[in-house]
Amino acid sequence: MYSTCVLHLFQGGEAMRWNVVLKDTRISRSYTQEELGKALGVSRNQIWRWECGRSYPDPANKRKIAKFVGEDVQILFKGDSNENV
Repeated sequence: MYSTCVLHLFQGGEAMRWNVVLKDTRISRSYTQEELGKALGVSRNQIWRWECGRSYPDPANKRKIAKFVGEDVQILFKGDSNENV
């Protein structure tokens, strides 16, 4: 049985690439969702919603996410339906 998060990622397709990068980077750096939330100034639940594609970051948080993962914000969020960066 797949979690709701995993199913939503597949439904989101290519436009959700940024959230997979966020989760993979967080895990590879041994951050919990709570630790990353504190570092970015958001709640643990907000990190979960981003990683699952249930929520979309505003422009200020897009820049924070891009900095965390080490990618240019324009490249990380390219092709998303909410391209306002």
